[in-house]
Amino acid sequence: MSGRRKVLTRYNFVGSGWVVSVLSATFCVFASLVSITHKTPVPYELKYPANFGSRFIIPADNPTTQEGAYLGRMLFYEKKLSANNKFSCESCHEQKLAFTDGRPVSLGVDGSYLAGQYQPTAAQIRGMQLFENGPDPKRGIRGANCGHCHGGPKTFKELFHNNGLDSTFADSGREKITAQSMDKGRFRVPTLRNIVLTAPYMHDGRFKTIEAVLDHYSEHIRQSETLSSFLQDISNDENGSNLSLKPQEKKDIIAFFGMLTDSAFITNPAFSNPHSISKAQ
Repeated sequence: MSGRRKVLTRYNFVGSGWVVSVLSATFCVFASLVSITHKTPVPYELKYPANFGSRFIIPADNPTTQEGAYLGRMLFYEKKLSANNKFSCESCHEQKLAFTDGRPVSLGVDGSYLAGQYQPTAAQIRGMQLFENGPDPKRGIRGANCGHCHGGPKTFKELFHNNGLDSTFADSGREKITAQSMDKGRFRVPTLRNIVLTAPYMHDGRFKTIEAVLDHYSEHIRQSETLSSFLQDISNDENGSNLSLKPQEKKDIIAFFGMLTDSAFITNPAFSNPHSISKAQ
């Protein structure tokens, strides 16, 4: 998940500059290997400590060789692979510390805590839980059941669903493509990445705000033969006929959606209008 919960990698492997650095470093090491030998690669014998237990299985079509191990060792200690040419794998995996870094929390290239910079608010945490949970009123579990269709790192699944917008369909959706009646009213599940920026919502833009979208799923699902099973007979109230989210729960879910905004993506000069840049210069 990208967004305000900015996650820093140790090496910040981003952009064409990194690609050039990697290719250059790899080529140099490879060239040195070629200069050393032109012989057939020599198999690398793994030597296990006594009582080590299970052995590693090396694929027959991808054997470990002495030359490959040497290349890996060279790259492990190569600082040119980092964003600032100052860090290598060894910077955070020191041999004398059994290839750890001795720090309670790992650091990124610029000194920021790795995957620990952003602290979600209480509302965002509640919203995340509601997003993932399916309601189970008998067990006292409340949820919005979003994860079935919008779960996973992409915040969408490669599916088409009838999400209860209508009982009769002016636009038959996926049925136009498949000519199958089971696809009537089904539309592609969208990603929720940057969702707070992408109004209006639904295939026909009928909802102008996120609040209206949550109102729909909470109170206004329309029944039809092809309605998604994920939207049938779910409620946060025992014997309820709809999802019945509370006003604060809707606010919490919207707070969580705010975490899915990729501020780096929407401000990246690499994607901006090149004509505007030329005029400014």
